[in-house]
Amino acid sequence: MPEDNFWDITNKPQTKTKLKILNNYLFAWAKILASQKWCNQMYYIDCFAGRGKYNNEGIADSVLGSPLIAMEIAKIIKKKYNKDIRCIFIEEDKKIFLELQKFVSPYIEDGLHPELIYGNVNKKIEDVIKAVSGRDPVFFFIDPDGIKIDRGMLEKAMNIPNVAKEFLVTYICKGVERCYALGKKCDEDLPISIQKKAIGNLRRIQKFFGDDWKYLTKEEKGNLKIYLNIVADHNDKMDGKYKLGAKIIDICYNSGRNKYYLIFLSRNANAKGIIEDIYIKIKIDGTLFSSFSKRQQKEMFQGKFDI
Repeated sequence: MPEDNFWDITNKPQTKTKLKILNNYLFAWAKILASQKWCNQMYYIDCFAGRGKYNNEGIADSVLGSPLIAMEIAKIIKKKYNKDIRCIFIEEDKKIFLELQKFVSPYIEDGLHPELIYGNVNKKIEDVIKAVSGRDPVFFFIDPDGIKIDRGMLEKAMNIPNVAKEFLVTYICKGVERCYALGKKCDEDLPISIQKKAIGNLRRIQKFFGDDWKYLTKEEKGNLKIYLNIVADHNDKMDGKYKLGAKIIDICYNSGRNKYYLIFLSRNANAKGIIEDIYIKIKIDGTLFSSFSKRQQKEMFQGKFDI
């Protein structure tokens, strides 16, 4: 996809829906915690921050991306509760990182203190852990395009000690399928440019699935099970109160085929109830589910707890 079109979400209702879910839940999460006397500050970690704004309906930079959604909420929480949301934004593309700096700078002038990290989250996760280790709650937004996270990174984030952790993870089936298909072509007689892409995708697959990726079952190739296995492995090592529950939301398009998942993880039963309400009540974009009945639309948005 050309880079100049990637940030145009005119025809990407699933992205608009994802941003709406993030905004609604992050605001609820921050308000509840800010009202607690024991909570002095919170952390929001955006692992694939992007540039900060999207284009829509021919208007440049008209829709806030995840970093600026967080900054707007941080501004409200600071004004109303005098408590801080410490935002950490991680972006590995230099050009995009510079644009993010530009869009974030007005918030710094308003007295907020986001931290921008240039680099790959898989390599920077140790720095993030050092920053957030302690008592303060932390919310991870992990929104890669395809397979761009190592299993080890997610495991390290889940194992941050002694903090209330929540995660919202995007899983795009199409991106994973593309990586997997291209990875299988490594040994074929292909042009050098295609071989390089294939090798890169194979490395991503191996880092996430493991070296035995060719022997995965059809279900395991769906990748969603791998995410949930990571959660299950984590829970096996945790006391009851530290176990994470997982809630899956399917965002369907392409004639009903599940292409886009959001995975919510939290150990807090109330948090899971809040996000379930958000899933049910959020306004469905008519272009996203236009071919489905209202009953089917509601079922798609309710999701379920799997662990």
